[in-house]
Amino acid sequence: MPRNVIALDLREDVISAVRLSGSLKGYGVDGCWQRAVPPIESGADPDGSRFREALGALVADIGPSDATYVAALPPQWVTFRNIRVPFRRAKSIRQILPFELEPHLPFTVDDASIDFNSFRLDGRSASDHTDLVTATIQRQKIRHLLDILAASNIRPQLISVGSLPAVAWLAQQPKSAANWLFADIEAGACTVFVIAEGQICQIRSFPIDPGVSDFEDALGTQILQTVWAFEDAYDVDLNPALLTIGRMPPGKDGIAEDLARRLKLPAAPIDLAREARIALPDAPHGGPAEPQVFHHPLALALVQSDRIKTIDFQSGPFSDGPDWSALKGRLSVAAVLAGIVLSLFWINLKIETTGLSDRVARLNRQVSAIFTQTLPDAKRMVDPVHQIRLEIQEIRRSADTAEYEQNRPPVIDILNDVSRLISPEIRVDIDKLVVGPDSVTLSGQTDSFNSVDAVKNRLDSGSLFERVNISSANIDKSGQNVRFKMLIALFKKDGGDGG
Repeated sequence: MPRNVIALDLREDVISAVRLSGSLKGYGVDGCWQRAVPPIESGADPDGSRFREALGALVADIGPSDATYVAALPPQWVTFRNIRVPFRRAKSIRQILPFELEPHLPFTVDDASIDFNSFRLDGRSASDHTDLVTATIQRQKIRHLLDILAASNIRPQLISVGSLPAVAWLAQQPKSAANWLFADIEAGACTVFVIAEGQICQIRSFPIDPGVSDFEDALGTQILQTVWAFEDAYDVDLNPALLTIGRMPPGKDGIAEDLARRLKLPAAPIDLAREARIALPDAPHGGPAEPQVFHHPLALALVQSDRIKTIDFQSGPFSDGPDWSALKGRLSVAAVLAGIVLSLFWINLKIETTGLSDRVARLNRQVSAIFTQTLPDAKRMVDPVHQIRLEIQEIRRSADTAEYEQNRPPVIDILNDVSRLISPEIRVDIDKLVVGPDSVTLSGQTDSFNSVDAVKNRLDSGSLFERVNISSANIDKSGQNVRFKMLIALFKKDGGDGG
């Protein structure tokens, strides 16, 4: 929890503040302040100058502090509405909420700050829908408040509304009734809260004149109408256990008893300090004040310290963000500059692409010229690299063959030696003679194995033949001849013995 919290409660007639200190022993209030807000003398107060003066003076009374600031706005500034949306997820609700509320707002939804409180009633809420209490305020009003506080280097962490923090805190207490009412009665306006099953289920703010003769009856009728409208909308019998009164208009000290008789249920002023077991200073800064005045900023400080969920225009889903209308001119300039940058990037890309295309075409022409010079007999260029590689391999094979032929004896000399060395007395029929780079393969047939050996011995004596091996010798199918095959190793030109 924050070590120190300063809560500011803004109302149409007074601004009150308390400083709540937290320690291991619990909470304590070590300061209370109040400042009267001047009434509107004539016309309206669009720039909130009367609040500016009162709030500025109150902050000066408090003095410099490192405490966490929170604030509550007058309920007259806020529009409350109950709606039901066909979503359960908070993200989907946030997306649809502006469109649901736009027809009911007195200003554009772009100038609205919105937050909501969801609730579910047993047996009354649909499983695929969510019931909401929404709160909407004109963004400009929050901005005026932030500007005033910013002058004193203050930025509130929470911006709620009226007595809502007090109702939220009371509803969380273990001894709190399940169904009850809360009425915040100010000069000229009243805000009624309906709490059902321990949840804030409806908020209604309406104008009322405390100077009329039948003020209590008129106020009681408005409260009853609020209850009846809630019961009719959600098909429930509320049967509230009590009515808690937040603020009471001056000179109406007996209003609690009057409303109790009119509504036929117990009614009593708020005593939140007693509920929280926190003592308030007897002499607040700024002079005498109604006791109820400081219960509301105290509740606001407790909600912040105890992290109790409540309406929050500062950090809620539709918090007061950037003023887009003020940034429109800068965004236009940024859009123009972005367009220029993208155009320059596209032009540069186009130039580089064109240059690459020209370079590729030039390289293709060079490759075609080299291919034509290298392979003048080629009819078609398909894959020039592969085609030239094949031609190089063929040239290498031809070179190797020529080298072997240069070292090998001439074929005519080989044939002459074979013819000369085989005796005419031996019947030999030569079927095949294959001359290789360094050997000769000789195959044929003769009349016997002795003749095969005689042929081998005769060829072994040749000057061109290094050695003769009989690869095979077999009798043919007729049984009269022997088929043979010999492998003759040749002397190379520089390796022969010459004779």
